[in-house]
Amino acid sequence: MTPRYLHFTQQEVKYFREIINRLLPFQELLPSNVDYAETLGIVEFIDDLLGDSTRDEDLIARFARVGIDPLAQCPIPDPTGWRERRGLNAAAVFDAARSENLLLEGDIKPFARSEFYAEHMPPLRLAIEGANLKTPKDWGDFVKLLLDDDATRKTDWPHATLKKPSEFLYQLTRDSLQAVLGLRNQHADSKTLEDVINRLGEKRRVGNMFTKEGAEKAVASFIDLLPKPQAAAVPADEMGTDAGPVGSPPV
Repeated sequence: MTPRYLHFTQQEVKYFREIINRLLPFQELLPSNVDYAETLGIVEFIDDLLGDSTRDEDLIARFARVGIDPLAQCPIPDPTGWRERRGLNAAAVFDAARSENLLLEGDIKPFARSEFYAEHMPPLRLAIEGANLKTPKDWGDFVKLLLDDDATRKTDWPHATLKKPSEFLYQLTRDSLQAVLGLRNQHADSKTLEDVINRLGEKRRVGNMFTKEGAEKAVASFIDLLPKPQAAAVPADEMGTDAGPVGSPPV
């Protein structure tokens, strides 16, 4: 039975860092002597997502129940006839997956991360433990084999599981990018994270300043940039004229 929740072991954390450093081009953008998967806290961030995904499992189960009879809770009497009279298909379809409001495995099957990673960890461990991975080049060649679904079967990834290694690596890449671009990563070194985002050309950032003082400072800086309004000149013939209080009757 697939566990609902999964924490990475320390050994798995090391494996993921080696893989992520080959999936993302940080070593080409930035100094090569930094382990960016570690410095940016990517694996720790994904580990947090696994805990959050237990709610996704409950949501997927609810959507599956709703999909059996999408109009069961419809307040309109005779919803089938109502749809037919308006030229709609009599049978309503509830498909949250096709609307891309859920994580999808193979762009078809909704899944929760806790389930997805738990299913793919055993074949990944077999493939890694069966390979002789010692150098960065070994890891690079290994990741390329998995991205190509290892058509020549040079690794011990169990193909009979029908779990494609490329699908796992694509999802790992998406989750890694969320750790870098989502700006919710409390595990990352903030200076390195900012440097990476700047080099990727991502200039807009939500929540650069989180305190009230920071917000007030940002507003004051913005006001200083605005052009100062010019005072309107008062016509000479209206100066000294008393028109009376507002709303008074004409004299």
